[in-house]
Amino acid sequence: MTNNQLFSWPFIFSILVTLCTFLVSGDQCLGSQQSLLLQLKNSLDFGSFSSEKLVNWNESSDCCSWERVTCEEGRVTRLNLSGEAISGGLDNSSTLFNLQHLKSLDLSDNAFNSTIPSRIGNLTNLRHLNLAEAGFVGQIPTEISHLRSLVTLDLSNSRLEIPNLSVLVQNLSKLQEIHLDGVNISAHGNRWCQALSSSLPNLRVLSLSDGYVPGPLDESLVELQSLSVIDLEGTNLSSPVPESFAKFSNLTVLNLRNCELHGTFPSGIFQVPTLQILDISSNEFLEGTVPEFQINNSLQELHLSSTKFSGKLPASLGNLWNLSTLDLSKCQFNGILPTSMSNLTEVAHIDLSFNNFSGLVPSFSLSMKLVQIDLSHNYLTAEIPLDLFVLPCLETIQLSNNQFSGLIPEFKTTSSSLLDTLDLSHNKLEGLLPTSICKLGNLTSLYLSYNKFNGTKQQNMFRGCSNLDTLDLSYNNLNSFPDLKNMSWLRDLSFSNNQISGQIPKWIWKVGDGKLANLNLSCNYLVGMQEPFVFPENLATLDLHFNKLQGNIPVLPKYLKVVDLSSNKLTSFPYDNFDNDTEITFFSLSNNSLTGVIPERICAPGNILILDLSHNNLSGKIPTCLIETSGSRHMLNLRKNNLEGPIPDVFPSGCTLTALDLNGNFIEGKIPKSLANCSALEFLDLGHNELVGKFPCLLKNISDLLILILRSNKLYGSIECPNADGSWPMLHIFDAADNNFSGELPRRWLTNLQGMAVKNGDSHVEVLRSGGLMRMVMNPKSHARNVYPRNLYSRNAFSRERERSFSRDYPHVTYEYTATVTIKGLEQELPKILDIFTCIDLSINSFHGQIPEELGQLHALYILNLSHNALIGHIPSSIGNLRNLESLDLSWNNLNGTIPTQLQSLNFLQVLNLSFNQLVGMIPTGNQIQTLPEDSFIGNKGLCGFPLKNCSDKVAPNATKNNHSNSGRKIDWNLVSAEIGLLTGFGAVVAPIVFSRRWRIWYYERVDDIISKIFPLAISRKWFMWTDI
Repeated sequence: MTNNQLFSWPFIFSILVTLCTFLVSGDQCLGSQQSLLLQLKNSLDFGSFSSEKLVNWNESSDCCSWERVTCEEGRVTRLNLSGEAISGGLDNSSTLFNLQHLKSLDLSDNAFNSTIPSRIGNLTNLRHLNLAEAGFVGQIPTEISHLRSLVTLDLSNSRLEIPNLSVLVQNLSKLQEIHLDGVNISAHGNRWCQALSSSLPNLRVLSLSDGYVPGPLDESLVELQSLSVIDLEGTNLSSPVPESFAKFSNLTVLNLRNCELHGTFPSGIFQVPTLQILDISSNEFLEGTVPEFQINNSLQELHLSSTKFSGKLPASLGNLWNLSTLDLSKCQFNGILPTSMSNLTEVAHIDLSFNNFSGLVPSFSLSMKLVQIDLSHNYLTAEIPLDLFVLPCLETIQLSNNQFSGLIPEFKTTSSSLLDTLDLSHNKLEGLLPTSICKLGNLTSLYLSYNKFNGTKQQNMFRGCSNLDTLDLSYNNLNSFPDLKNMSWLRDLSFSNNQISGQIPKWIWKVGDGKLANLNLSCNYLVGMQEPFVFPENLATLDLHFNKLQGNIPVLPKYLKVVDLSSNKLTSFPYDNFDNDTEITFFSLSNNSLTGVIPERICAPGNILILDLSHNNLSGKIPTCLIETSGSRHMLNLRKNNLEGPIPDVFPSGCTLTALDLNGNFIEGKIPKSLANCSALEFLDLGHNELVGKFPCLLKNISDLLILILRSNKLYGSIECPNADGSWPMLHIFDAADNNFSGELPRRWLTNLQGMAVKNGDSHVEVLRSGGLMRMVMNPKSHARNVYPRNLYSRNAFSRERERSFSRDYPHVTYEYTATVTIKGLEQELPKILDIFTCIDLSINSFHGQIPEELGQLHALYILNLSHNALIGHIPSSIGNLRNLESLDLSWNNLNGTIPTQLQSLNFLQVLNLSFNQLVGMIPTGNQIQTLPEDSFIGNKGLCGFPLKNCSDKVAPNATKNNHSNSGRKIDWNLVSAEIGLLTGFGAVVAPIVFSRRWRIWYYERVDDIISKIFPLAISRKWFMWTDI
């Protein structure tokens, strides 16, 4: 046999096959191992459609060939069953714990829904154990401490807890990574820190994020000098950061985001030479300043947003050559941005928004990797930094809410520009828009609102913005529409609050090739629509409010979701706009000139969540169907019309109304009992009608009620409801004035008005929104929406879900409560109501008895009016506790005693009316009281002091008595001189008439002349004859 024959290809192939067979036979699954795995499969419940591994296990194949199963010498050493949709339990009888050679076990992302079996401790060869989000619950077994070979341990799960961390980790000295994210550790900071530092000397990764991990942070952690990653995000540490953390020599990642940290952050941590990522954002009480940076700094990401960091940025910020992310938003920084920021050549994301930076924007012409820059909400000045527009990777520029001014000149662009969002809104820019903007070929969102732009350099310049999706030119000085034809991708368009007049051009409905979804032309001088026109089929939001549209309302497309035609001159009701298949969800025709009755066809579209027909001349009765369909309605506003008749008593059991406003009509009858079915009600205004009956105790179980107005009706009786101690805990405005209510003011009920008892500093100042309208505001600025802001008040789950759903589907719409309240004696309609505004008005009724001391517990009360009643007794001194009180009216009652000196402490009091009572004594002095007019106190004969007459002009009851002197009575010469003057004057006039006939005749002649001009002659003679006798 020759050498060539010896090493022929068939011979080599046979050798390879033999070798492969030998290797495979070496890792061939042992029968016992395969049996254990198959028994494990049969004991588990898993989804056959979701499983990718278990579903393929069978007896016909070698278990070592199964996916995610690894063997050594036929024994299973690695098993990965993550994401297999395993449900049901896992107990100690499982054959899993007989796989004694396992070195790695991964059961993560399943739904076992059982405790971790204690036999897990039998797998003593494990080096890697991952049970993250596996669905295990309860306490983590201490038997895990038997796994002395563990290198990585991941038990992340929000349903697990560790009763004793010290016992769990006491034998795990080889552990390098521990992940307990979401786990309830419960031990105090010094305990869990010491447990880790004393037992895990080789620990490199510590991750305890989003769990219950109480503070404070203990300095013993610094003993773990191998630590490279510390992630405690979302824990409730509630402590300062120890200075010793700057001694970590290998630290690369420190994440303390949202940990309720406070105090001053150690500046030395910024100097750790190995640190690459530092995130201490969302700690609103954490203070600090940005220190100087060394040249050899490794920092790549710096997140300080939403803290109290302040001061100026150092010039050495430019030494962070490796920095890719800089987020200093929502802090308190000030001063000028350092020019050295131009050295940040690796930076990709810069967010300095919501600070107090001023001056010029430094050049970023060398930051070729910059993707996003947000400098909004500062005080930056001068011109827009034009060098940003040539950066090749830049996608987002946000410069809104600054003080940039002047013209925007033409600027250089690149054909390959990736810029898709440009926000220059809320500045002082003016003049014509440059054509350069539309040379940014990838621009999709352009926000230019709240400036002084008055047009474009070329009428058709926007034709170059072929990819534009959103254009906001609201709040400028435009007097005509720019040419937007052929813009095939436009979805959101706003020209609101400009000076555009004439008709709406018919081409505007073709913008976006029929894909236009949101159009806002409100607050202009538009008078109509050019015909013929066809609404785009995708139009969802149409806002034309506050124009001069007149005549008939056009037939609207059935697919519209949000329509606001309020504050125009429209006259006819849009009968053709209400069919069963109409999709309108928000519909407002308020403040027009509509007449006639409300057609029942308006009830056909059952999905109108918000219906506002207020401030018109509608007459007739409220359609019964309008009330019957309130099971699918969020708000109904019919205020200020001419409606009459009763409120239909047909509110369904599933009523979902959160706001009902019928104020200012001629509605009569009783408040319907079925209104109690509207358990989500937050706003109820039935004022200025002709309702009769007793106080509506039927509403006592509506716990979310914020505003209740019953003013100017014919309601009577007591306002105290039996068994209603917890009624309306969130009530902020209660107006039952000008009725016939009587009885005593309810003491126990007052103590339950928690919404009025919030002390200073406990309330968040916001506009009451989300339940009532009543101004729809369109804001197509998708990245800066403020819809349904966090409200101080809780509401039921159904109401919250509807809120979220409406906000999610129609993000361009916000609407706010409107209420009519009496302030300083005048009725005022408040278009926006702050959640700190509180008011009680029970005036013009027949209440009697004393004013309850419990009123003094309503610390947040702004207005209190109990005037024109029959209240008696003293003014309670507890009213001095109402430190937010701005208006107090107790006039026209029968109050007696002195004015409490505690009223001096009411520093915000602007209106005080105590007139026409029976008060006595001196008017208290005080900064606010001294500014009040005399009318505030008139009609109280016993009152004295500024602004009334001085108390020294009166004789006090005991002024003539002196029990400690024998000097006798003291003569008041002021009174004596007045009496002498009176007698002298009287005598000088009367004496000549009595003692001189000549003077008497002359006097009677003069009197007769006067009387003769008033009385007939006969009477005059009779008078003269009688006087001459």
